[in-house]
Amino acid sequence: MADSVESGSTIVAASAAAAARAANRFGMGLFAFLAAAAAAAAAAKKVNREAPRAANVFFSPPSLLSTLGLLASAATEGSAAAVELDAVAGLRLTDDETAAAVFGEGGRSARPGSLHAVMSPDNDAGVALHYTSGVWLRGGIDATYSQRVAALYGATAAALTTAAPINAAVAAATDGAITDLVANIRPDDVAVLVNVITFRGTWTTPFDPAATRVGTFYAAAGSRGGVPASFMHLQLPVQGSALVAVPPSAECPGLTLVELPYGEGGAFVADFILPDSRRRGRMAAVAAAMPAAWDSWVAALMSSTGSGSGNGGDHGNRHFAGGRADLSLPRFRLVDGVTDVIPALQAAGVTTIFTGAPGGAFRRMTLDSQAAVTVFVYKAALEVTEAGTTAATAAAAVVSRCVPPPRRPVVFDRPFGVVLRHRPTGAVLFTGVVADPQLVF
Repeated sequence: MADSVESGSTIVAASAAAAARAANRFGMGLFAFLAAAAAAAAAAKKVNREAPRAANVFFSPPSLLSTLGLLASAATEGSAAAVELDAVAGLRLTDDETAAAVFGEGGRSARPGSLHAVMSPDNDAGVALHYTSGVWLRGGIDATYSQRVAALYGATAAALTTAAPINAAVAAATDGAITDLVANIRPDDVAVLVNVITFRGTWTTPFDPAATRVGTFYAAAGSRGGVPASFMHLQLPVQGSALVAVPPSAECPGLTLVELPYGEGGAFVADFILPDSRRRGRMAAVAAAMPAAWDSWVAALMSSTGSGSGNGGDHGNRHFAGGRADLSLPRFRLVDGVTDVIPALQAAGVTTIFTGAPGGAFRRMTLDSQAAVTVFVYKAALEVTEAGTTAATAAAAVVSRCVPPPRRPVVFDRPFGVVLRHRPTGAVLFTGVVADPQLVF
């Protein structure tokens, strides 16, 4: 595997570490957008005195990136769609060699040195991480496309008929955690591209169920008095754990970071981020700051466990490594509905795949010049208990023949204005309002 080679802002051939950094930049940017959108939607519900809506956000950047990769394998070479897909994460996803270096056949027979190969927990009985990709295709799809995504992503191919086989495959891959990902299949849909990632990890130091006690959780959308919750308890430090306090700054409220490891080797961890007060909007402010601050927070956590350089001191902001602490973490489950990710991707600079391109955006998959992505959604689930964590996500992109929208009716059936003008000079000859004309003559 070659070291990172830069071409403009795009990584041409990336090491696993460089690929991870690029994927993190992409993911944190999307996270900030989705968190802000969720917080705004929750606030709008409150202002309109509607039933409160939780501002939960949970998704997998690698899953969305893999789904974009499936699209990139279809993108017309040199097209605006290809340029945008290559630029969105700083990885040339349209290039097969780069895609192989990042995804390495989807983690099944992963290419040595690829990001997925490096992340494989094969030697850790306490962690299971699985990637699954599938493409459902209608007639007229280039056969080389299914061969390409099978080689790069380990994607299986099947005929596109209805949503039922797709949803059944997703449910099977996630042990029933994700259902009803795709709502329906329309006659104009030519392909559905799906990626699934599942994770299961047992804590290196499990919580004692006997120590779990009922307490109060102050949900953002809940009552002022809070809601009952079962709080798990653990005395820190434990093996591989980290505790770091981040003082407030102009960009971010103060917060506490807690890192808990999974399995025997501690290669996989959960980082919990606690704002310094219950004031409304604090977590939204933290989420907005995360794209710029995340690397320094991770560096502080690594320093506090001795797995990084430094001593937990200055990493952009001043971080303070914690000592002993009594951790109370709620036992919880998140099962969000289907989330439309198109606005977030458009904000990140991916637009052409949703509108189509002259000559066709996906010529490496279909000769249909009107093909475009009409649906891009994800669904995710998370459960944290005394024993560990299970997480699952599925993302789907639907490629359709973009039929021109129906003609908008323009009916002058109410008072209207009229202007007679000379086009070359712009001179107005007559102007008026037609409010009560003689209509029969």
